[in-house]
Amino acid sequence: MTREEISQYALFALQRNNGGTLAIDPGVGKTKIAINFIISRESKNVIVLVPAINLIENWKKELEKWHIKPASLHSYYYVKDGQTKIVSIQFETIQGFYRKRLNNPSNYLIIADEIHTMVTDTYKQFFINNKGAIFVGLTGTPEEYKPEKSVIYKEYIPIVYRYLQMAAKDSIVNSRKYFVLRTNLSNELIHIPGWNYKVSEAEALKYYNRKLEEAGEKIQKYFDERGILDGNYFKSASNWCWLKQGTSYEKKLGFPYLKAVSERKSFVLNQNTTADLTKRIITSPICDEGVLIFSNQIEQAKKILQDERFIVHSKKKKSENDKIIFGFNEKLINCIGSCEALQMGMNFSRAKVAVFESYVGSPTKAIQKMGRVDRLPINENAIVIILYVNDSPYEGWYRKSGFPNFSDPNVTVFDDVDLLREHIKGKCL
Repeated sequence: MTREEISQYALFALQRNNGGTLAIDPGVGKTKIAINFIISRESKNVIVLVPAINLIENWKKELEKWHIKPASLHSYYYVKDGQTKIVSIQFETIQGFYRKRLNNPSNYLIIADEIHTMVTDTYKQFFINNKGAIFVGLTGTPEEYKPEKSVIYKEYIPIVYRYLQMAAKDSIVNSRKYFVLRTNLSNELIHIPGWNYKVSEAEALKYYNRKLEEAGEKIQKYFDERGILDGNYFKSASNWCWLKQGTSYEKKLGFPYLKAVSERKSFVLNQNTTADLTKRIITSPICDEGVLIFSNQIEQAKKILQDERFIVHSKKKKSENDKIIFGFNEKLINCIGSCEALQMGMNFSRAKVAVFESYVGSPTKAIQKMGRVDRLPINENAIVIILYVNDSPYEGWYRKSGFPNFSDPNVTVFDDVDLLREHIKGKCL
């Protein structure tokens, strides 16, 4: 199918069902479909709900792009069949609006952008309070496998059309090429925070792995004594300690394990090896192509880009982040870094390369981040580079984070950064 065909089928589904949720891959055009629905219904009162303020600006730009222009506060106009139509469009964040009860909800069309962030026990109150309104949900990551979300979709804003994980494959948006760089941590002796003497990163990782293994063995022994098969160490320790459901003995088992998990995670996310490798990757021809670098720590992103002026993160003012993104799109900046700030709704017209220097989190976050490089012309390939640390928790993070398997035909695995650079230079640019 073409993007236009998907848009038509999705629009028909909304019209047939008088609203509902569209679950469609990032980059296909969910916002445009919602705008088409507004125009087709000649809606008079529209509320656009978003989970983050930056999405409001994106919506205003999209409205302007598709010839729905501001007349005054909340008032917009467009031309249809030679006639000028007026529509009231109000923008609100779900966090500040979910308790709102509208007068005459049936007079409203409510568009819930990134609705997967709103189908929660807390925010569902808005859908309940305003029953009778027409709801349109938009998401590229519905997370409907989660029981709570599945129930809310079904009862309040059902998924009426889906086109997921096929857009890149079917060339609806540009296709992605994945490159995994496997690496071991450095053997160089250095001062590592928290250590009283010089030690290599490789030896430090072995130490943290060993501490975690020792704590896990004690929990496994406890499981064996009680005939517990396939027990989950982390889940059990969390229940015993954080949720305060354990006996004093179970807490004594759980706390060392949780401490070992935390210490190893902190170390792996802050080591120098992947930051140094990322610097070598981006100081190559791909640097001219528009590169987004995803780290989980601000300090880690600083190691790569050397300057916080090129890093988007939640502790900065919106105006500062907007300036960085504007500079990137206008080719004033070729590489920018992010710490959990680019996962929803950000549009990068020239982002060709995404480098995952580190990654922790849900498949939703991984998919949203990769979706930032799906805005290229269809005949161009987006490049996703993932740095993978051997013998570390990266194996678990990778498996749980929405990335393709190493055996996937779209994935090429390298063990040497220079070979990776030469391959990308020769094959993809």
